[in-house]
Amino acid sequence: EIRFLPLYLRLYGKAAGLKFLDAFLEEAAGCRDSVSVQRSKPCVVFLNGEYWGIYNIRERYDEEYVGTRFQIDPDKVMLVKAGNAATDLEGTAEAYQYMLDVITECDLVYEDTYALASGLADMQSLIDYCCINLYLDNRDVAFGYNTAMWRSVQEGTPYSDGKWRFMIYDLDECAHPDSNRWDGREKWMEENALFSEPAVRSLLDNEGFRRQFCISFMDIANTVFSYGRIHPMLEEWAGRYGVQVVKDHQCFFDGTYGMEDFEREVAELDSFFAGRFDFAMKSPAAAFGLSGELTRVDISVNRPEGGTVRINTASLGKCGRWEGYYYSDYPVSVSAHAEEGYHFAGWQGDAQGTEEEISIPLENGDVAIQAIFEKDE
Repeated sequence: EIRFLPLYLRLYGKAAGLKFLDAFLEEAAGCRDSVSVQRSKPCVVFLNGEYWGIYNIRERYDEEYVGTRFQIDPDKVMLVKAGNAATDLEGTAEAYQYMLDVITECDLVYEDTYALASGLADMQSLIDYCCINLYLDNRDVAFGYNTAMWRSVQEGTPYSDGKWRFMIYDLDECAHPDSNRWDGREKWMEENALFSEPAVRSLLDNEGFRRQFCISFMDIANTVFSYGRIHPMLEEWAGRYGVQVVKDHQCFFDGTYGMEDFEREVAELDSFFAGRFDFAMKSPAAAFGLSGELTRVDISVNRPEGGTVRINTASLGKCGRWEGYYYSDYPVSVSAHAEEGYHFAGWQGDAQGTEEEISIPLENGDVAIQAIFEKDE
């Protein structure tokens, strides 16, 4: 079955020539399993033999998207876009409003009421949605626009809990020229429209939610959007799109636009990520009153083929060595996961033991640990 999706010809914020900013950022965010993204492929269109530019074929958020990705009956999917029901399933709007009402009207300081709210919304999904948009400095996002979420009412699946889960949507107003300027923008995180959402403000009253928010933001900063990950990814995308973006721009926007202009815009986006970590990591301290120091966490694996390691909410994949920086206000949780044919033998370094998951305090400064995997006999 061939399904024709809409083709989008759009200008993406300051980097109009790139034509892939939204698609690129969603692809980068796609490694966070708790949120959905729209995958894409570039294509060149000809109409009656006439060149009509480069486009991105994007996945479309609808019940079929959810059904296919999560193996759910599409007829059992509720979908909300920009605060409005986007599926015909009866009760969608009411279920969405009920979730918002419970979160905003209950005093979530108390764990029993927070547990009630957690039964209606996937908190890690909501947190990741906010943290991704904040790290990218998205200034065109709120629950009433450029936001989508879904829930399932089907029994017998991993998603039968009926919780609302968030979908990354429309990232074309990110990575601004002044995004990494601290002077005068010390409260930029708190001033983002997402922090003004009544549901988010209510959730931030809960200490556990605030802690998970801070930890997840640091996880995303250190892994998803780390410069070491994003830089080669951006080079790959620039190489794939460059010639056609220049040709498209010359045909439809500016005949003098050339490869040097394209490379300059790519360099501007690369510069955003090169400086973003140092800037953005000031924000949790300012917004949440953290008093600790940024502390280096060095994790290595003796046999990368033998297993993987997670730090808090983030998988480090198959890497021999990784390092990140976390505020010492909270310990980090590190877990080891052996591949088939191997077993986890223990931790070495500043933390030792044979338990697969350990908690490491950071008050005493930088830590370095190694996960030891051994081949089964």
